[in-house]
Amino acid sequence: MKKDFFRVSKVIVITCLVFIFGCSKDTSLTLYQEAKQLKTEGDTATQNGELQQALDKYLEAIEKSTKASQKSDWMLPKILQKDCKKSIEALKFLAEKKDLFEYNGKFLSKEEYEEALVNEGGKLIAKKKEEERLEEEKRKLEERKREEAEQRRVAEEKRKEEEEKERLRQVELRKMQQEYDAYLPEAQKVLDVLERIGAYLEVGINYSDFGSRIQDLNYQWKKFDEFAMEKGKTGLISYRMLKRATDGYILSFSSWKTAADAASKEFAIMEKLHAENIRQTMWSYAGIFSAKASLTLKSRENVLPDTCPLCKGGKKVECLFCAVAGTGKCPLCLGDGKSISGGTCSSCKGSGKCKECDGTGEVECLLCDGKGVWP
Repeated sequence: MKKDFFRVSKVIVITCLVFIFGCSKDTSLTLYQEAKQLKTEGDTATQNGELQQALDKYLEAIEKSTKASQKSDWMLPKILQKDCKKSIEALKFLAEKKDLFEYNGKFLSKEEYEEALVNEGGKLIAKKKEEERLEEEKRKLEERKREEAEQRRVAEEKRKEEEEKERLRQVELRKMQQEYDAYLPEAQKVLDVLERIGAYLEVGINYSDFGSRIQDLNYQWKKFDEFAMEKGKTGLISYRMLKRATDGYILSFSSWKTAADAASKEFAIMEKLHAENIRQTMWSYAGIFSAKASLTLKSRENVLPDTCPLCKGGKKVECLFCAVAGTGKCPLCLGDGKSISGGTCSSCKGSGKCKECDGTGEVECLLCDGKGVWP
């Protein structure tokens, strides 16, 4: 039973193979026969001088014989291909005698052929231009990418630089804060002395007691001034205000002494009045400077600019050293340029003008330094 089964299967397989091979060979044979017929027709057309028709037949025959050779390994289709190619070469030779030229499967006259070549050249030029355009676009795209990459790199470097600047700024800020934390108690010691003097002036104080307070102020100021110069803090607003308040009280004490000395002199009434005027005004100015120093220290130097309260924005104030404040006259000779003995005034050298304001009666504001705005 098994032997019969294997025998039948073998017969079926062989039959299928024969059928497939037969179909393939029949297809190849058909294509070969058609190609051969086309070759024959091409030869006939050549003999009749129908060159274009002959070329079409030969090209078609080559196409079919190529297909036939692809479907089968037999040699006849390949031989036919070679024959057709030879016939085409012969056909070209005949065409040249008739001033015809083969171009893309067509025989053209010389003019048509040259025109075709020109058109082909134009197409090549157009193609080349298109390639150049595409190449230029590619180059621009790559250049744009490089520029964008460079911009990103520069932006990243700038970001890092800004971060580093900010880091250094924060470090510097912390350092300044630490330095100010050390500066503040030293400045406060001077301010405390100034405020105590101001409080004594409100309730009344005599010349001797005022002198003692000025000695305390001098001592405290010298210590603070050395500290501020060592730490580089002399440019702070609070330092300038403390200095001017201190100078104001010291000048007022000097004026008080001048007034006291003048009281014992004959014909010194004007000198006494002048000294008293300077003392009173210096007390007022010192009080203003002291208050501004307190405000500045409390805000840690963060004071918004505003109109100067002393000069009211005018940038100048009355000269206190004039015979009468703001008159511009010499305080010693009262403006006539002569001494009591009739000689030339030793202060103004005969001009009659106050040497502090040069006779204008005004000096630069002591609080805002002539800016009109404080601080």
